Amino acid sequence: MIAQAKIIVALMAAILMAQASPQMCCPVDEKKPYLYLSFEKIATRTPIRKEENSQGLWLRLHNNSCMPVSVKTFQPSTNDQEVDLYDEVIKLRVPIGNSKALGSKAPKTDAMPKGYSSSDVFSSRVIKPGENLLFSVPLNHVSSQWYLRVYFLLGSRDKKAINQPTGFVEFYWTDIPTQFRDR
Repeated sequence: MIAQAKIIVALMAAILMAQASPQMCCPVDEKKPYLYLSFEKIATRTPIRKEENSQGLWLRLHNNSCMPVSVKTFQPSTNDQEVDLYDEVIKLRVPIGNSKALGSKAPKTDAMPKGYSSSDVFSSRVIKPGENLLFSVPLNHVSSQWYLRVYFLLGSRDKKAINQPTGFVEFYWTDIPTQFRDR
């Protein structure tokens, strides 16, 4: 009898935990993805590489999930207090609209820029559930011909986080409000 009661209690606990799990992992804002990038502004930034333009695309990485996420960061060799994220610039198979990168504000080139590639030595920033991180990239990291991608790790980058799920978020030229694209 006691063994049957233990089994029933264990089954009930498993059912209750299974029912609670979806609620525990739902997004903070049901109308938004779990993790996403949003446009903040186009403004001056300190170039990191000599070939970069001083105009920057300021983006915000939002953690809309119930778990912390980690992103690889680096401290630029400028006097800025900001922390920058590693990003990858990826060529589109089919360009979007016209072929110029963000109108007159972008450098006068159609050459795809290099993103900020991660090295073996990097820092990381944990973004807690419901929080966000403001960062900038050169303006030409997004165009009608290429987009940027930022990688993340679910959880924090500690010894316990080995083999945690990873993913990426992307930001496209069409994610920039029209009034800023056509300048």
